[in-house]
Amino acid sequence: MNFDDVVVSRRSIRRFRSDKISRDILDKIIYHATMAPSGKHEQPWYFVVIQDDVDYKNKVADLIVGAGEEQLVKNPNFPQGYVRGTALAIKTAPVLIAVFETRDSQLNMQKQSMGAAIQNICLSATAAGLGSLWMGYVDLCNKEIESHLGVPSTHKIVAAVAIGYSDMTPAVPPRKPLDATVEFR
Repeated sequence: MNFDDVVVSRRSIRRFRSDKISRDILDKIIYHATMAPSGKHEQPWYFVVIQDDVDYKNKVADLIVGAGEEQLVKNPNFPQGYVRGTALAIKTAPVLIAVFETRDSQLNMQKQSMGAAIQNICLSATAAGLGSLWMGYVDLCNKEIESHLGVPSTHKIVAAVAIGYSDMTPAVPPRKPLDATVEFR
């Protein structure tokens, strides 16, 4: 697949087949994540790949649902349906990659670096014939997930990515036209 095909065909996949993903493919996906640009070349990322321990992965999903239910009590308009959809994707995906920032920083360039690494994960998965779902609802229960995964206290979860062979073929979502999103001078 050429670069244009990878970028244009990447979709957010929410249903996965149960087929196991080889360690070679997962190693390549993580390698591509680490090749992302990073401010001052700090490479502020750390990844936990959960594949074989289904109970361990499902616990992350349950933590997110529980935190979402707490939010719903505080705010009746909270999008609990999206939280449940995130949890279902985690439970059905054969792999979950938890993405951590290794430095507690409010610097925007570190946030951008993390986004670049996560985007590389999604693009690499697409290039390997896999689907992915970049999930941000981990921030509802970040401390609980960090504790569950046993990462050092300096590591802060920023996102998780579900990976697997797609069990759906989503349509291309509408995009804003270029003239509405760019200005050339």
